[in-house]
Amino acid sequence: MYAVDTDDEYSRLVQAVYDKVILESSKVLLNSKRFSIHILKLADDPTYQEIADALLEVCDMIDFLVKHRGLEEHAWTCAKARDYAKFVADVAKAIEACDEVELKRLTEEMDKGSFL
Repeated sequence: MYAVDTDDEYSRLVQAVYDKVILESSKVLLNSKRFSIHILKLADDPTYQEIADALLEVCDMIDFLVKHRGLEEHAWTCAKARDYAKFVADVAKAIEACDEVELKRLTEEMDKGSFL
């Protein structure tokens, strides 16, 4: 689960990065529920795809720390961060395709889960 050794700088970094992934994913979920797909498509600084790309890069960083800094206890954290980043990437694709049905499905599915 989400365990943090506060004496370890790498564990603190993983926790801080994971918190940012949750924050940004939560914003995307909220915006996807609040605004029409046409309004969402207007976002260009950054675009939803750019947000997704950044989150996926951050997940790669978490994965690197887990594998190369002996932070196996954070494997769950890495997996959850990837789930949230994938959600944002899928939302970005739906927005780009103007696929309101898929956007609604994604937001409803994510809304049923919890951000941990």
